[in-house]
Amino acid sequence: MAYGLTARVKSDWLNITDATSDTRIDNFIEAADRKIDSVLVQYKSVPLSSPADEVKRLSEEWAAGLFLQADAKNMDDFRRGRA
Repeated sequence: MAYGLTARVKSDWLNITDATSDTRIDNFIEAADRKIDSVLVQYKSVPLSSPADEVKRLSEEWAAGLFLQADAKNMDDFRRGRA
C-alpha cells in the first residue's frame, strides 16, 4: 500500500486534473516510499501498515518533486517548479 495518494499529489502539489500522468505519479510515489522506508527501517517495521499523516504528506510532496524534476526541460524550469 502506497503512503501517498495520486489524487492529492495532483491536486495539492501539481495542479493537474487529467489522468494522463497517473501512472508516472504512482511510480514516483513508490520511489518516494522506498526512500522513506530506507530511513524508517532503523526504527520501525516497514512498510508501515498505518502511516502517520506526516509520512503520507512527505511521500506526496517527494513524489511531486520527482515528477517536476523529471519534467523540467532545464534547471531554470525546475527551480521555478514548472516544466
